[in-house]
Amino acid sequence: MTTSLYEHIEIVTNFYDDERNPFRCNWTDVEGMGYGWVWMQYEEKDWHKMMGKLVQHETKSLLKVMDDTLYFVYEKKKAKTYHFVTMGRFVTKGGWREDTIITLSNEELFY
Repeated sequence: MTTSLYEHIEIVTNFYDDERNPFRCNWTDVEGMGYGWVWMQYEEKDWHKMMGKLVQHETKSLLKVMDDTLYFVYEKKKAKTYHFVTMGRFVTKGGWREDTIITLSNEELFY
């Protein structure tokens, strides 16, 4: 994933870790340039650098669970989206699922 080719970056993570209902998304974290939680620690001039580091962190984490992860790539005229679906080991026995969706675009993104 080459983040330097794109002006806007967004990471959406959906967590499915409700033991009683593993198919219910009970938490969504959205990080983008100017919205989410992470950007609040940085000045606007550093947002792209910060989001690039966040993408790098996410991809390193995904490499650790690669055997349990499916991925899809969607390309549209204005955006490229990487969608990773990670199924925790033994998901049928109370495990977890996490979706990580990374969108790169040269047009402004709106979650």
